[in-house]
Amino acid sequence: METKKFSKDIKYKGFVEPDQSVSILKNYTALVFPTHYKTEGIPGTIIDAYSAGVPVITSLWNNSGDVFEENYTGWGYEIGSYEGLLNCLRKLEKKLDTFNSFKVNCLEKAKEYRPSEIMKIMLARIKD
Repeated sequence: METKKFSKDIKYKGFVEPDQSVSILKNYTALVFPTHYKTEGIPGTIIDAYSAGVPVITSLWNNSGDVFEENYTGWGYEIGSYEGLLNCLRKLEKKLDTFNSFKVNCLEKAKEYRPSEIMKIMLARIKD
C-alpha cells in the first residue's frame, strides 16, 4: 500500500472526545471535513470548529448550505473531488490571511447553534 507524504503541518490526530473538541480545535488553522456522504446532515464537527473559531475546508454535500457558507466560514469543493481538496489546500497555503479572516465569521455562525437559539426555533414550530 502506498503511503502519502504530507507537510509536517498536516496530520491526522485521531479521535477527540466531544467535551474536548472546542478546546482542542482552537489550536488549529483549519478543520478539513472531506465527507463522501451526500446525505450528511448538520455535522457537529463543523459546529465545534465554528465554536472554536476555526474555518473549514469541506466537500459540498447536499445539505452543506445549511451549515457551511463559502468564503464566509471556509472553502468548499465538489464532493469526491481529490483535485478540489488539493486546490483548497493550495489556496490555504497562498491565502492564509484571507482564510484566517473567516475566524470571526465562524464564531458568529456558531451562535446560531446555541441551545437557546435552537429552542426558540423548536418552540416556534410547536406553536404553529
